[in-house]
Amino acid sequence: MSTTLPKISIVTPSFNQGHYLEATFKSVLAQDYPNIEWMVVDGGSKDNSLELIKKYEKHFAWWISEKDRNHPHALNKGYEKATGEIFCFVNSDDLLAPGALHHVAKTFQEKPKTDWVVGWATYFQDNGEEWYYGLKRFDRNVDWFISNPIPQISSFWRTEAFKKAGPFTEKYLWAFDYEYWMRLWFVAGYRPTEVRRCLGYFRLQPQSKTVSKPENYAPDFAGLRAEYEKYLTPAERKVAARGQKRKAHDEKVVKAWQALKLEGPAAARAKAWDAVKHSMLSADAWKAMYASVRGR
Repeated sequence: MSTTLPKISIVTPSFNQGHYLEATFKSVLAQDYPNIEWMVVDGGSKDNSLELIKKYEKHFAWWISEKDRNHPHALNKGYEKATGEIFCFVNSDDLLAPGALHHVAKTFQEKPKTDWVVGWATYFQDNGEEWYYGLKRFDRNVDWFISNPIPQISSFWRTEAFKKAGPFTEKYLWAFDYEYWMRLWFVAGYRPTEVRRCLGYFRLQPQSKTVSKPENYAPDFAGLRAEYEKYLTPAERKVAARGQKRKAHDEKVVKAWQALKLEGPAAARAKAWDAVKHSMLSADAWKAMYASVRGR
């Protein structure tokens, strides 16, 4: 084991993800990083996950397969065993980008005052399609209220930051990572260092939380923003509210175009009208409406 590279503790939580699990394992092993401490926390899967875990168990510092309460609970179980200098987690259907761990370690070594490193990511689907999942602006307090500005798969933080911020919350089961970034920023006082590199791949598949139940995120987002609003000045709250309104409008326009492609003109018109009502002066909303009326 290398004594010059920092130990990176990785937690991989999983539940019935045997179809994707081996690809995740291979993406970590392909890092060829000599100082990994890897914990796999399976929630008592009934598919072939246990078979795959046993196949690769020599690479794990610790693993377990038993019922857990939820996703953040599984992560916290893994981090209780962690002794590394840098923490991250790789979900059981996601991938680390080639060379990601070496690049992250180099960044921490070259910038010893850095406690939190974030990079780009890439969305991908099983049909081979992929697209850029970049960082949004995050240097102002209000940026953290408009949206979650950083990808989870491309986020790495020092052990000291985890100790100061505490474990992942089970209060927001769909946005616990977003809440954690808010806590690191507002409560613990850490500031991310951006690396201009793709560090991970985020899979969009039918069983993933993002694809299967996207509507579940909204209540969590509203709750955690209400919880952290006390850290904003009155002026910042106004800026954040305008940003959230614009983001909501943009999402309505996107849904209208998606409906035109996937559901047909009638569904697209309904969604385009929803976007128009949200912002009567929006050229983008009226373009979507015009296309839905034409049927293309």
